[in-house]
Amino acid sequence: MLRDDTGTAVAYQEIRTAGAKVGSRIRAVFDAALPGLGYRVYRFDFGGGQERPPTAGGVIASRWALEPELVRVSWDAATGAIASYYDKRAERELLGGPGALPLVLEDWDDTWGHRIVAYDREVGRFANPAFASLEEGPLRGRIQVRTSYGGSFVVQDCALHRGSPALDCRVTVDWHERYKVLKIAFPTVLRAGELTAAVPYGFVTRRMDGAEEPVSGWVDLSGKDGHGSFGIALLSPSKCSYSAKDGEIRLTVLHSPAWSHHNPAVVGEGDGYRYMEQGVHEFDYRLVPHAGDWRTAEVARLVEGDTAPLVALVTTNHGGEWPRERALVRLTAPHVAVSALKLGEDGDVLVARLVELEGAPTRGTIELPPLGSAKVEMKPNEIRTLLFPLAGGRPVREASLLEE
Repeated sequence: MLRDDTGTAVAYQEIRTAGAKVGSRIRAVFDAALPGLGYRVYRFDFGGGQERPPTAGGVIASRWALEPELVRVSWDAATGAIASYYDKRAERELLGGPGALPLVLEDWDDTWGHRIVAYDREVGRFANPAFASLEEGPLRGRIQVRTSYGGSFVVQDCALHRGSPALDCRVTVDWHERYKVLKIAFPTVLRAGELTAAVPYGFVTRRMDGAEEPVSGWVDLSGKDGHGSFGIALLSPSKCSYSAKDGEIRLTVLHSPAWSHHNPAVVGEGDGYRYMEQGVHEFDYRLVPHAGDWRTAEVARLVEGDTAPLVALVTTNHGGEWPRERALVRLTAPHVAVSALKLGEDGDVLVARLVELEGAPTRGTIELPPLGSAKVEMKPNEIRTLLFPLAGGRPVREASLLEE
């Protein structure tokens, strides 16, 4: 039985261990309710006799499909692509074609792509899918899809969680192609929607013209149909480029020209140079269907969470001076994130850097117990740096990005 800090039973699902068929260990997944930048103690009680964890709903894993209560995602057995991403709440299909499909495109220029505006010369697609159903249970279902092209393969390990419409995928790529770009394509039904992409500490609206564009964590396509306003966001904090055209978003995964090659120099196959991004790569992406636009779905805040994932510390049951649940930061200002929290350069303050995420003014308070609190009033996309003295008797003060 899993219990929280109050002793209340928490639903969990046993999943397979990282080691192959290790029967003496367990791994578990559960929904953790945590305070902001804080911690909470959860405890496994193995002395509960016949008592079973609470369950509600679940994720059905039928033949190459996952179906929690909000959406249904199915894969095409012939191609390995997502055939349907159906929102059951709005009775709406979200995809306009094969989704999560790895594409291979020509990468004919130098390392920096100086003469390339768009990677749009498709030379192949990953195919020959092999499927594995990894999980089915009250909290999560997981399907793995392996496809190949030439001497390379892509494994997409995709999961749907109870109570969420988002598809979370862990991708492993073993890449051995030269002068090729790998993209993963997500064609949506929104051929004429509004495309918004994240930039550092902000966002920008762009045209869907197929050009290669930079991105910092997320890109969203929103619009409307007869059922109302909706959209779908693609989150991938570790990837920094994409293209979009006619409602299709293509996430750029890697490219493989010769290493440190600058035109007009010409590199031949027999010159013996290394090629870019060969070998094994791992990254995550998340597809987030939503009502309204990206602000309604708080997409920017979701990415803030993805870039600072939860840390699970497994230890023995023991006493301590701190409570079993504690918030280390309390922030009441809507659509504001604490993007950095660190010791000051001089060592006598704790630095909190705040950013407004949605391009709208807001206000509230921030508190770092027991160091103090301050009122916060943010302009659209404003960045502010606050210094919390570690020694008592000094007020919280504002500083520049250089902490001056």
